[in-house]
Amino acid sequence: MISGLLGKKIGMTQIFDKEGNIVPVTALEVGPCYVVGLKDKPVKVVLGFDEIKEAKCSKPRLGLFKKAKAPALRTIQEFKSSDNAGYQLGQQLKADVFRAGEYVNIVGTSIGKGFQGGMKRWNWHGGDSGHGSMHHRRIGSNSANTFPGRVLRGKNMPGHLGNERVTVQNLRVMQVDLENNMILVKG
Repeated sequence: MISGLLGKKIGMTQIFDKEGNIVPVTALEVGPCYVVGLKDKPVKVVLGFDEIKEAKCSKPRLGLFKKAKAPALRTIQEFKSSDNAGYQLGQQLKADVFRAGEYVNIVGTSIGKGFQGGMKRWNWHGGDSGHGSMHHRRIGSNSANTFPGRVLRGKNMPGHLGNERVTVQNLRVMQVDLENNMILVKG
């Protein structure tokens, strides 16, 4: 078995659970994923997701897809597998891999927010706000005196916020929609 599938976020909604409580959920389209490669050492399955026009795909990638008897795909990712015996090139994997009630880890890219100051990026409280301090949202002193005479690596400073790989663990699968290849994940 492989350790995951590729997908994309469709949006958010809410559903009612068995007790009648409203539960916020995220809708994820997880498939169809195509098996485009099998590796032996270490044992891995290469999956592709999100069909595109052949004209938008490079020729080397197109050759890989033709060899696997799969359409042109936007995303390719390797997944660890315990055994490759159950997989064939060109095979489709759909949302039936998941069951309602099980827990999954979601890995994705966070929303990019551009260049941000320290108050938004690191939750600094800021300087005095009155009496002409002119230090409301500024960074203030940022390094030691003569030794080491430089800003130490890793200091919280203004800069680029977001657009980075984020993993959210132990999200519960609330529903699986096999017809639309969607799963609803709590949160």
